[in-house]
Amino acid sequence: MNYQLTIMLALALGGAVLGFASQEVERTDENYWCAESGPRQELLKKRAIMMYELTLEPYAKQITEKGEYLSDILADNLRGRVANLGTFDTMIMQQYFYSVAAVKPISEVRVIAMTANKNVVSGRVDLIGTKGSLTGDNPRLTGDVRISFIGNFYFNRENKIEGIDIVLVNAGEAFDVAYSTPELKQLTIETDCKIIQEHCIDDYVAFPSLEACVEYQSSIPFGSFNRTNSNSGVCRNLHTNLLAQSPIDVGARVHCMHVTYAIDPRNDMCIDFPYASYYTDDVPVPPC
Repeated sequence: MNYQLTIMLALALGGAVLGFASQEVERTDENYWCAESGPRQELLKKRAIMMYELTLEPYAKQITEKGEYLSDILADNLRGRVANLGTFDTMIMQQYFYSVAAVKPISEVRVIAMTANKNVVSGRVDLIGTKGSLTGDNPRLTGDVRISFIGNFYFNRENKIEGIDIVLVNAGEAFDVAYSTPELKQLTIETDCKIIQEHCIDDYVAFPSLEACVEYQSSIPFGSFNRTNSNSGVCRNLHTNLLAQSPIDVGARVHCMHVTYAIDPRNDMCIDFPYASYYTDDVPVPPC
């Protein structure tokens, strides 16, 4: 892991207080763990803010490319949801949390509000970046882009994030401009299919040919980043970006199944999710 990234993590994880982590594990005072405010809640806020600060350039790209799990801050049984993207476990949740930032360089993290009560950190954080293409040869566009993350982080007694429930606001308004014409949409499909055919081989074939990929993706709705968890070109574009950025073993094994046909039983991401799934697909809330 990058040296500067390691330093940032150490500071966020209480590194400024010698032996802090080991002292936390030994505590048995329920008032400490379940306080509405106090030293633990301040630490949890720092860790939540660090999750967002790691979206800054170049950290999100490093996290995605290296494929190393942030085990100092994320629990082994992590389950999380980023509304508009989907619900994911452990490493896949980490990848999706940083996927937008990895393909869209973020220059500023602006904490609008952040509160902690017991083991829940809630707030709104705005990410500031620059408009531009998400894949391939799409032309870069000028002007700032701003998207907001609103929601909760749920921490366990190791002070690691076990549950994430976030809403991504204005994703479509920020990113759909890259596909604002039929020509740009078709260019995106063709570029994505080239990447898919290059990476999805052997046991991970998504389409029998480049032509089949282009034909299928041209036959389905292109969609919007306001609803990427759908059978759409935008969903496959997001997964294609992750496919290209991830380590080879992770990218092919995880993401090739998500860019294939919606009727393929391996595809549990780029399919049309019902409205009710937001309410039935729960995110765990560990006890304080």
